[in-house]
Amino acid sequence: MSKRLVMNLVGLGTYLIPQVIFKTSLNNVLSNLKNKNSKELEELKNRLSFYNNINDYFSLNLDEITFKHKLRRARNVGTLQLKSGLLKDTSYSYDFYKYSKYFPQNLIAKRDFGDCTQDLKYTITKSRPIGAGNVIMKLDANRHFGFINDGLDFNQKYDKCVFRGACYQENRIRFLQQYFNHDLVNAADTGNRKDLACYQIGYLSKKEQLKYKFIVSLEGNDVATNLKWIMASNSIALSPRLRYETWFMESKLIENEHFVLLDDDFSNLLDVIDNLKSNEKLAKQIIKNANEYASVFFNKENEKILNILVLAKYFYFSNQMNFDDYLLDLFL
Repeated sequence: MSKRLVMNLVGLGTYLIPQVIFKTSLNNVLSNLKNKNSKELEELKNRLSFYNNINDYFSLNLDEITFKHKLRRARNVGTLQLKSGLLKDTSYSYDFYKYSKYFPQNLIAKRDFGDCTQDLKYTITKSRPIGAGNVIMKLDANRHFGFINDGLDFNQKYDKCVFRGACYQENRIRFLQQYFNHDLVNAADTGNRKDLACYQIGYLSKKEQLKYKFIVSLEGNDVATNLKWIMASNSIALSPRLRYETWFMESKLIENEHFVLLDDDFSNLLDVIDNLKSNEKLAKQIIKNANEYASVFFNKENEKILNILVLAKYFYFSNQMNFDDYLLDLFL
C-alpha cells in the first residue's frame, strides 16, 4: 500500500470522527504542559516563538482568508469539507486538520497551502523566507519528514556525492550542467522537462542515495526536501546558503557544523569532498551534530503539542480565544 494512500485513508478516517470529541480534549492536551519541567518548557517556548513570532494583536476578516492562492471565503477551522478543502492539497489539509480539530469550528485563520516563498505575516504556511513573519506549522509532513533508518556506517559508503531532484530551477540546472557525468558526482534530474532529457538517467530511492557519503541538497521551489532525512542519516548534507525555512527551523542550522556549505556557484564542491574524505574525524562530528539536531523532531508528543500551541497563540493574538496564565507565559 502506497504512503499516499495510507495518508488519505488516515486523513479521511480522522475527518469522520465527530469534532466535538477533539474539542473536549483540548484542555487535556494543554494541561499536560504542567507536567513538564522548566527546561522542557523553555525549549517549547523557544520553538513556539520561532514558529509563531506574532507578539501583537490583530484582526481577520473573512474575505481576507487565503486558500490555495485563491481568494475565497474562510474555511472554518476544523471544517475542511471534502468537496472544497479536504481533497484539495490533501497532505496540507490533513496535517492542518490534525491540530485545528481541537479548536472551535467558528474560528478563522489565514493560510496559504503550498510552497511559500513570500513574507506573509499572520498567515499559516509550511515555509517562509528566512526571517519572514509567516506562522509555520508542520504541513506536508509525509513528504518533508520522511526519515528512514540508515543501516550503513559512514565508512561503508561510496567516496562520492549524489544528487537527485526535479530540476526546474536555475540553481539545480546549473549544478547538473557542471557536474553531470563527473567521476565523483552521481547527479541526475528526476523531473520531466524535455530539454533536460539527457540528464534524466534514473531515479534513486533514499536508501540507494544513502550508499553515498555525501548528498547534495539544493533548494527548489522553497526548501530542499532531502535536507531533513540526510541530517538524520550517516551521510553528510552539502548545501549552498539556505534561503527558506520550515518546521525544521533551517535558519537555526550552523554551516559546516550541521551541514557543509557549498559556494552558490558550486565551485568548491570537489574541494569540500576531498577535505571530508581526508578528515574522517571532522566528517563524523558533522554527522553527530546533524543527528542530534534532527532527533528533536522525533518526539511525537512535543511535535503535536507545539503545533497545537502555534494555533492557540494565533487564536489568542487574533482575539478569538483566551487561555490560562500558564499558557500565556509561553506566548509572551
